[in-house]
Amino acid sequence: MILRNYQKEAIKNAKSSLKKNNNTLIVAPTGAGKTIILSALIQELTDEFHNRNGLIKSKTVVLQHRLELVKQNSEKFVRVAPNSPLKTSILTGKEKNHDGDVVFATVQTLSASNGNGLKVIPWLDYLIIDEAHHSAAHSYMDTVKHYYSINPNLKVVGLTATAARADGIGLGDTFDNVSFKIDTDTLIQMGHLVPPRSYVVDIGVNDEIDKLSKKRDTLSDESYNMKLAGIYAPIHYRIVEEWEKMASKKQTICFCTNIQEAVNLCEKFQEKGHNALYIHSKMHSKYVRSIIDNFHAGKFQLLFNVAILTEGFDCPTINCVMLTRSCSSKSTMIQMIGRGLRPIVEKKDMWMEKIDCMVMDFGDSLKTHGTLKSDINIKKVRPYKGNPVQLICPNCEKLIVVDESDTYCPKCGAHIVEEIKNAEEKESTGPRSIGKIPLKNFSMVAINLTKNSPFAWLDISNFYHKINRKIMVASGISYFVAMQEIDKDVWLAIGLPQKGVGVCLGVCGESVAFANCNNYLSERETSSSSKKSASWHRHTPTDPQYKLLMVLGWDPKKGDKYPKNKYEASCMISFAKSAKNYNTILNATLDERRELNEPEKVKQ
Repeated sequence: MILRNYQKEAIKNAKSSLKKNNNTLIVAPTGAGKTIILSALIQELTDEFHNRNGLIKSKTVVLQHRLELVKQNSEKFVRVAPNSPLKTSILTGKEKNHDGDVVFATVQTLSASNGNGLKVIPWLDYLIIDEAHHSAAHSYMDTVKHYYSINPNLKVVGLTATAARADGIGLGDTFDNVSFKIDTDTLIQMGHLVPPRSYVVDIGVNDEIDKLSKKRDTLSDESYNMKLAGIYAPIHYRIVEEWEKMASKKQTICFCTNIQEAVNLCEKFQEKGHNALYIHSKMHSKYVRSIIDNFHAGKFQLLFNVAILTEGFDCPTINCVMLTRSCSSKSTMIQMIGRGLRPIVEKKDMWMEKIDCMVMDFGDSLKTHGTLKSDINIKKVRPYKGNPVQLICPNCEKLIVVDESDTYCPKCGAHIVEEIKNAEEKESTGPRSIGKIPLKNFSMVAINLTKNSPFAWLDISNFYHKINRKIMVASGISYFVAMQEIDKDVWLAIGLPQKGVGVCLGVCGESVAFANCNNYLSERETSSSSKKSASWHRHTPTDPQYKLLMVLGWDPKKGDKYPKNKYEASCMISFAKSAKNYNTILNATLDERRELNEPEKVKQ
């Protein structure tokens, strides 16, 4: 497997931080591939340990708070490094194997009150905490403290989508530095997530919601949302009406304030003939799982929930997120919206065509928080009360945007209260100007998608005079990818092995198509010669390549262009060889789209 560039940077930065500190935190949201980062980091840390200590083996525990994550992380570890000499094992309430070099454990089992969990693993060299925003809980802190008391040189690494907990408690007792952070909006720009289209929906109660918002600091989240539910209750029919106008064909998940609201709203939608169900924490877990699986498969359209699906829930077949609750914490809002931002990648999900995700906010979350940039809360900080301020952090020298009530840099965690106060007094007038800036909704910045790819991309239509449409291609040693626009802003991505049948990688936006193609190659190619830095990009094409191109129909006398290097020649050969395979997938996709878009025939 070839890692994405930012995944390599995350691993490099974490290792560098661990040379100076006994802990570090990696902040990477939904879609970043946290499990891949975790797996590759363990490989590199244990390799370096063995190089230093000879035959002595290291001991690593990966700590999770849910059984599903234990299974997911252990399986992905094997996929990332199938030839690793490291033995893995699982330590949970059901499985009691702690013999592995890398043990995937639940915190509940390891920190059991009888102490047996900690006894069965007497020594640790590395402790990796997944979903590390939970590490402020006593079970985690007691575990970390125990192993530090046994091994003062223990290295602790945390991975989380958000370093700011909804309860405002900081993570400083376990982590004192952030070695790497990537935001949701950056992953959207790279194509690893789809963009949100966000709307604050006015159903005639915005004035009441604004009045309630002014009391935010005097109310608990539960009390605030109860009052919000009271505002909505008489006009649930208006939520149905707005959804019918804006998202009637979209697969929708709704986050509600409480169980009663979820039930009542669901019933309102059902009364209007919509296929809707609800889930909540008082239902049996197997029933909840079956409902989620059916929703994922598209067997019904609307799923209402109360705080069940904010984390550990991956369902790419969501293209509308409704918020009828308030999120005092930006991290909670990001988690909820993030449920709808995963692109369609797997074949089983391709019954849906997904270009973006609609976000319908009937409350005040978007107005309060405004962006998908996550906050870092290594220390406990005050909740947002003021305007965003832009400045250069004197410690990490990065351009940052903070709230005027913040005291720490969101990039490096440095204490910069004086610098923020100084910047508050100015007015920001440009993209790098220091001072207060107006709060904005989600904004997209165009980036060079090919530049961020580990593979070299080229437009095959530049080489063949008969091809009158842009087709972007990239090649590894054993696999080949191609993508083209088949409708306005709608792209088809295709993966093609050098031998075998091709596969549709998705019908999606351009950035997601690039990401899907890059992922297809990265997961299958292992050789460094697959990368765009490889030597074949610097060598002129060979005579056998030219001869094969001629056999395959390339004709410079008719206007076809010469390739500049071996790689371009290889891409041309791969495309020509795969043309039939490519066109079969293209035509099948176009036919499916035509059928979906044709109006139903009126029966005579």
